[in-house]
Amino acid sequence: MKALGTGADDYVRKPFDPRILIARTKKLADYREIITCKDISVNLKKARIYKSGTDLNATNIEFQLLRLFLTNKNRIFDRELVVRDLFLP
Repeated sequence: MKALGTGADDYVRKPFDPRILIARTKKLADYREIITCKDISVNLKKARIYKSGTDLNATNIEFQLLRLFLTNKNRIFDRELVVRDLFLP
């Protein structure tokens, strides 16, 4: 319960069936396909950004920046970290 209260999305008790772990992981991965913040939605699978349902036709860099910031909330990035995340494999 403590983990869920501090931000965990789910938990699995030991011993666990690997099939249940895989199913829950897939569910969480699908859950994260679209990230929403107020009226902005980011579809991670399609690499599209929408505002109030309208496609913004964002560039790849704009999409990658927004993805980076929305998937790393409450984290501060300096220029080097952003460049490393966006441009290095």
